[in-house]
Amino acid sequence: MKSRINILFAIAVCGILSTSCLYQEEDLFEESAPERMTSFLENAKEVLMAPANGWVMYYYPNSSQSYGGYSYTIKFGEESAEVGFELATDISTTVTSLYKMGNDSGPMLSFDTNNDYLHYFATPSSSLYQGYGGDFEFMLLEVESDHVRMMGRRSGNTIMMYPLEESSESYLEKVNAIQSKISIAGAKGTVGGLDCDIAFDYSYQQATITAGDEDAVTVAFMFTENGVRFYKAVTIGESEVSELYIDLETEVVTLAGTSYTLDGYHPDGWCPISAFDGEFWLVYNKTDSADVEYNTLSVTLTPSEDGKTVAMSGLNSNYVLTYDYSLAEGCLSISNQTLGTTSTGITVRLCGAALQNGYYSYYQTLGQVFQKTTFNGDEENPEYFIVGTILSARGLTQSYTLQAYNSSGTRTGTVGSSTGWRFANGSYALWDVYSLIKK
Repeated sequence: MKSRINILFAIAVCGILSTSCLYQEEDLFEESAPERMTSFLENAKEVLMAPANGWVMYYYPNSSQSYGGYSYTIKFGEESAEVGFELATDISTTVTSLYKMGNDSGPMLSFDTNNDYLHYFATPSSSLYQGYGGDFEFMLLEVESDHVRMMGRRSGNTIMMYPLEESSESYLEKVNAIQSKISIAGAKGTVGGLDCDIAFDYSYQQATITAGDEDAVTVAFMFTENGVRFYKAVTIGESEVSELYIDLETEVVTLAGTSYTLDGYHPDGWCPISAFDGEFWLVYNKTDSADVEYNTLSVTLTPSEDGKTVAMSGLNSNYVLTYDYSLAEGCLSISNQTLGTTSTGITVRLCGAALQNGYYSYYQTLGQVFQKTTFNGDEENPEYFIVGTILSARGLTQSYTLQAYNSSGTRTGTVGSSTGWRFANGSYALWDVYSLIKK
């Protein structure tokens, strides 16, 4: 069964070639161009419906791949497609919508009815009027039983699909496990006699590769069940590399298709989440190491089971503070957050504060990160300095404050002492929070 189309065929059947060539088609083909297109699309549909578990789609939005790539799973029926998505809140949940195949300047596969997953990167918003530059219409360039190569109509990106060897949920679980457990900032080693360094930017899923004296190359990547896959092959020495296998335990990185391995490395000051587990002194009223007079509070840090957050208890029995843990950076960060509501209906928020020109200004936006930790590097006497991340006309955000909000969300001032919601020192603020010291 013929199951392949190339771009030259697509151009021919679209009528882009000259009229004189079309008049000669009877000499070249037994069928007319429309008949050949119909035959191809019918055959392509059979191929798409064939795999028992459907397909995994390696999807890259944006024409410059500036957001990296993502995995979709798609199981095709006669008229509808069942879609899974690695970014779904619940990866066991799929979304089903219609699809169609037709001829529109070439053989097209379109998901043009609403699908929250497939349209995620294409849906516009008030801040992104073109969304993330994603596609839901694809020109079919190659259709084989073991792969499908397409081109995003909007982005022009190459989009690949491969038959799934397992269920959608099982595959996406592995992808998310890799993504959540990779902690290395990059990998170094020797490839073909060249010193090689691959540095990862997880925020935008970009890898920067340097080898010997060659210019650095940056390429988008996506997470797979084995590690990461590049948008396009990169030449390192004499090897073309499209994928990296990452051993999460040994942190050894293997260049797929070669015998070369690299050693993963962490950024300076990186700490595992287990470092933030147990009893600590929270040091405040201290601005630098020269200060010999300062205050401390006894707190307990407890990492979450999923390894994404750390709870700080001991400041008040009514609430805990929540720190986010970054596996890639190996540090904690804290952001403005809602702590709860008092018996009189006052909503209490933790807000960062900065001292500027003799008075404090409060950052109120929920979710805004205002501090991160840095490790002193001393394994025997660990101390985790807490450093402000917002530096502007208002100054460096170094203090914690408790702010009160009414039912309409308007700040009404600081949390009063009568509420019972102040910090353990009796104040609405912890000024100049300096560090966490393990007891």
